[in-house]
Amino acid sequence: MSIHEYVVDTQSFNVLQSLVADYVFNRALSKSELLVDFSHEHGVRGDFQCLRPRQNLMDVQMILYESPHPFFDRTTSIVSKYISELDDCEKLFIPMHDDCPGHWYLCVIDFKHFDIQILDSLRSKSRDEFRFKSVKKVVEFCQTFFKLYDIRKDVFQFSIDWAPSIPTQDNGWDCGVHVIRHMQRFKNGDSMTRSDFCNSVKIRREIACDLVLHEGNREKQTIVAIVCTKTSTRAMKKLLL
Repeated sequence: MSIHEYVVDTQSFNVLQSLVADYVFNRALSKSELLVDFSHEHGVRGDFQCLRPRQNLMDVQMILYESPHPFFDRTTSIVSKYISELDDCEKLFIPMHDDCPGHWYLCVIDFKHFDIQILDSLRSKSRDEFRFKSVKKVVEFCQTFFKLYDIRKDVFQFSIDWAPSIPTQDNGWDCGVHVIRHMQRFKNGDSMTRSDFCNSVKIRREIACDLVLHEGNREKQTIVAIVCTKTSTRAMKKLLL
């Protein structure tokens, strides 16, 4: 089944984006084919299945593609890659996960404004305290990390609060997509509005295209060549009929 059957608006996608999305989500192709290679992070076709409609994003780490912006990742190799940039970093985006009931939310450490915001698209009275404490623990770890690597940051004095007036999800599977969208908007100081999230399926499609077509993706040219060749072949066959 094509992803097009779930998409309400595909007019904003150019031809290449549509071809790439169809290639990424083609069930007939190998799940183990490498589609994304950022040297420090890799993604095969099977990893992209979580970007299909109504699917939970199982690994937010796979979709942190805004390189070279320094996201704080649980993977030591990625953290090490950005240590030299952390002194000049203005915002640190930390995807947080609550195992019960399996929910992604976002912690943003703003070094410029000396505060920490929690962006949660599906807050829960029964889980708010746990998520707040989890953010505090991560912040404490960050401070320990900064001290260890002699990074001139001090987050202990920063206020921690829930971000006001953010869009809420109306289902149980779009939390990871909300986290990505918040990172995309928040890095420029803009907060996400409800209108930014009018079509989650379209956003998922955009994320897949952005990943594959990112300049830092070593597999980009190979995939572009494949989809363009297949398209040219189909076009030639139509002309010959």
